[in-house]
Amino acid sequence: MKKKYVHIIVCVGMLLATFSSIGIFSTSAQPPAVPTQPIPSPGSSSVTVFVDLQWTGGDVNLTYDIYFGVENPPPLVLINQTEPKYEPERLLLNTTYYWQIVSHNSFYEYTTGPIWNFTTAGNQPPFKPTVLDGPPKAGKGIPLEFATVAPDPEGDKVSYQWDWGDGNVSDWFGPYDFGQQTTATHQWVENGTYEVKVRARDVAGKQSGWSKAYNVSIAPQVELSNCRPGYLYFVILERFDKTYGYIYS
Repeated sequence: MKKKYVHIIVCVGMLLATFSSIGIFSTSAQPPAVPTQPIPSPGSSSVTVFVDLQWTGGDVNLTYDIYFGVENPPPLVLINQTEPKYEPERLLLNTTYYWQIVSHNSFYEYTTGPIWNFTTAGNQPPFKPTVLDGPPKAGKGIPLEFATVAPDPEGDKVSYQWDWGDGNVSDWFGPYDFGQQTTATHQWVENGTYEVKVRARDVAGKQSGWSKAYNVSIAPQVELSNCRPGYLYFVILERFDKTYGYIYS
């Protein structure tokens, strides 16, 4: 009976040694490294509401549990994330968020990281728009169309106001969806060079500055001194995908 007992102990010891050598069982498994290098950095302010959270795990073949929210400590929002990155939905303005990462390895060891925090920015005005398209020259009394767009930092809808450079400023047009291009039409009654500008306003009332001026020259399109009396002249001006016609008699 004693010999049989010793034999069992020896076999178990050999079995453990075999499992350890092929990686089935290891007594040397270590917990994952502590998550580091968070983005945004701890205590950051004026962070965009479209921020993506990132960090460094330090080891390979890790999965992550993500805790995130406005409470401290934050609640669990995602488990078994395989990449050191988390993309939350659009965040609230001017709000402090807390987040924490728990790393897991294949040996069921885990390491809990510190709780980090950041604060989102308050509402920002739309970016300054640009006059994207419009004819640089034309005749008096001809309706001309101009296009613009201005993204908003928070993705809000945006309205536009035009300054036509002749003393006329339009009403606000919109609001339009984030990134949606819009157009406006104007005609001039006097010859001259005019500076067309546009600005944007979000739904919260924040306004951008005026855009860079876009010069438009309004002038006769036919030299009348060279025209024969009694003839009708039709001039075509083509630009991009638009055709502008002017009739002089």
